[in-house]
Amino acid sequence: MNTRHIFEHHEFQDLFMKDPVKVINKLTQEKSDYVFKLLKKTYENKNEICPYTLMDIDVTFKSLQGFDFITIKMPENGIEAGNCHEIIILSSFYLNLFQYYVVEEGYNPKYGRFKSLGAWMEDAHISLGDLDKSDTDIYATIISSLSL
Repeated sequence: MNTRHIFEHHEFQDLFMKDPVKVINKLTQEKSDYVFKLLKKTYENKNEICPYTLMDIDVTFKSLQGFDFITIKMPENGIEAGNCHEIIILSSFYLNLFQYYVVEEGYNPKYGRFKSLGAWMEDAHISLGDLDKSDTDIYATIISSLSL
């Protein structure tokens, strides 16, 4: 596992699952700065130089159908299979619902590169399927995957 994968699928995900409200507040206040500091620290803990800059990460906010989304756009340069294009946090304080989703890079020797949607639920990584080029509204796809 590369260091970026460890950050996206373990360290940041663990931090979110332990205290989602704290992570959401930090993202709301510090935006990309917060993510970059944590990512850089992950590389430093592995005695590696972080190949990314603050400008490589973007944090945006969106509301849809009563749900709030925080999208963390991860760096596209140097992306490998299993790395995230995006980390998407879904929250509903009304429902006390906090979910961690990833849009991952995949590779199949026969078909080439593809993107897939995954979720972390109760310490398990669940694949929600591959995304095709026409899958433009990832947020609607996430909402439709919820079993409320």
